[in-house]
Amino acid sequence: MSVGDYGLSAVRLANSNGAFTVADYFTPFNWTEMEDPADLDLGSGGALLLPDNSSPHPHEIVFAGKEGRMYVVDRDNMGKFQAGSDSQIVQDIGGAFPGGIYSTPAYWNGQLYFVANGDVIRQYSWANGLIRPTPVASGNYQYWFPGASPAVSANGNTNAIVWTLERAVGNKATLHAYDATNVGHELYNSSQNSARDDAGLSVKFTVPTIANGKVYIGTIYKLEVYGLF
Repeated sequence: MSVGDYGLSAVRLANSNGAFTVADYFTPFNWTEMEDPADLDLGSGGALLLPDNSSPHPHEIVFAGKEGRMYVVDRDNMGKFQAGSDSQIVQDIGGAFPGGIYSTPAYWNGQLYFVANGDVIRQYSWANGLIRPTPVASGNYQYWFPGASPAVSANGNTNAIVWTLERAVGNKATLHAYDATNVGHELYNSSQNSARDDAGLSVKFTVPTIANGKVYIGTIYKLEVYGLF
């Protein structure tokens, strides 16, 4: 990576008269080890903006990539590059996801939800600007490549459900619903009554959409709509 190359970085852009410029950035301390031939892209996972908080870093962003390291960065002061460690950022949690992240986390009411490649769904608590490194709850079902990007439905701070779309054996799509207060409690999945609820063939990286009391998922040949009878 050369000066002006932000390929292994999180970047904040500024728009001035229709032209984008780099206003700030964060580059991991070990970016050279992440490059070829390791191919540990930071951008394989999506970034999540966290709500404003009352810590010394009120505006934060969280993300992870193929290396499986979780980063919490101050959006107002991203830290740029520092040799030897990432101590200039808010938080660096190494080894969080050994299979790597190819998805985007979700947030609800102080909780973060990740589904990494080859892993179960994991729930982390976030308070005072910091993530507790150990999950507070985990599911029992293993997701294969590429994991899943969760979506949350809720009535404010109550009745929250975490929805995921699994790319299962044979590329079949399976919709899962978890209790957002404890993802160890699966509420439903579309394989429980396969004759009625089986979905079509999955499309990688598809995210469930929740609206008007229904869950919409796109499969290869059709749109599937789930709801109460």
